[in-house]
Amino acid sequence: MANGLRTHLGLLMGPAVVGSMISLMWYHVFFTFDWHFQETDESAFTDTVIPIIAMFHAIVAGHILNKVWEEYKVVRRCLRDKDKDTFLRCRDDRIPIAIHLLLGSMSVVIQVLTLLVHFEKPFAGIAANFSVAFVLTLYWKVATNLDNPLRGAWYKDQIPKEWFE
Repeated sequence: MANGLRTHLGLLMGPAVVGSMISLMWYHVFFTFDWHFQETDESAFTDTVIPIIAMFHAIVAGHILNKVWEEYKVVRRCLRDKDKDTFLRCRDDRIPIAIHLLLGSMSVVIQVLTLLVHFEKPFAGIAANFSVAFVLTLYWKVATNLDNPLRGAWYKDQIPKEWFE
């Protein structure tokens, strides 16, 4: 139980740190120096650009998360049933680097555009930027952990040593 809790908290720590750093950067740079979209332009970004990019990100991310979840279930069955042959066939399946680049690029664009939104009160900007950074980073961390059975936090300690060949 304690090991599982430590694993889950460990997965949350990275996104929390990234979210905190982004929020601090927003406050000390963007808020302090009043760097933001002009009021006349801001609604074009908050009503159109950010939602469209976020929608495309959600579609791709949802598809990928579904794929790695299915692979995770196969690996779990292989470990339970001691099915080394099936495990070895799916061990090296990974999210293609082009998909990593696509999702990463969309994540960066969403975050940068969120940094540039004008917030009247510091807490609103900190909360918005922390939330976006936390969720995008957490998705990345979960998807990549599920995708790699040799390094994934949920099952790496359960794989027999001889299956690492």
